[in-house]
Amino acid sequence: MRSLILGYVEDYTADELRPFVDSLRRTAFAGDVTFFMRGLSEETVGYLESQGIECIRTRGFDTKQAYPLPSWLASGLGLPESVFRPDMSVTPRVSSLVEQLRLERTGLAHWLAKRLWHCQSARFFYFRDYLAAHPEYDVVMITDVRDVLFQDDPFALDLQDGITVFEEFPGTPLGDQQNNAYWIEALYGPDALRRLSDNPVLCIGVMMGATSAMIEALDVLLPDMLTRYIGWGTDQGVLNFHARVGHLPSVHIHPFGSGAALHMGIAPPTTISVDAAGRVLNAEGQVCPVLHQYDRHPDLRVPLLRPLAPTTVA
Repeated sequence: MRSLILGYVEDYTADELRPFVDSLRRTAFAGDVTFFMRGLSEETVGYLESQGIECIRTRGFDTKQAYPLPSWLASGLGLPESVFRPDMSVTPRVSSLVEQLRLERTGLAHWLAKRLWHCQSARFFYFRDYLAAHPEYDVVMITDVRDVLFQDDPFALDLQDGITVFEEFPGTPLGDQQNNAYWIEALYGPDALRRLSDNPVLCIGVMMGATSAMIEALDVLLPDMLTRYIGWGTDQGVLNFHARVGHLPSVHIHPFGSGAALHMGIAPPTTISVDAAGRVLNAEGQVCPVLHQYDRHPDLRVPLLRPLAPTTVA
């Protein structure tokens, strides 16, 4: 099978990306890696390309910055404070206009999202177009980059048909996790939050599976990322809603700790198993190929990085 890893990187240095790249290159992964990118230095791009990673530059407005405004101008614009935040002030209005005009499945709307949305949501529009243009890939992994580490080929474990997503630690269900609860309520209302509140959070930081199924899933998720956009976190809220209510028939949900990827962010250290060699294990007792948010655990970070290049551990 031809395999692909897709990521989006913005404003990172080579040192911040080395754990991902160096750890992947130590595995048996023999597929391709493509990064969409913005704000990287030529030195960083050179490093990525020297590692065989395809780098595709993106264009867009920096809507993440906050711009100070004179108080008289803020008052005239009806803003509650003298700071202008485009991703909160402008993009939701654009999203509402897309919905009113029913443009969510048009190339124009996708163009706007790529250039105006926060990169966490914008990246999926790039990914969808790339996958459609490259049918030669059988399987794909869509992933965060800076806080991801590999212990094995991500496709080393058998994948089910369709796509696979992974739950976070169930001891903090969605309704008790402040950000995720807000995203669901803001996107779909209080009834949806009540319906989903007892479920573990699904993290969109790692998704993998058949390329054709990934495209089908993105075709379900992207319209809501366009018409319900609320800024940072929209992507994860949309995934949690559609996966839980059954709108993604080809999705397979792995419980926390099971399968090819482990989301470690909110997991207590006592829930993470490690073998004698310091490798993190999944619930099946296998070396877990993909570790997401490993850097949230300082006691594990150093031993996990130690086998990598000296510049990676520093």
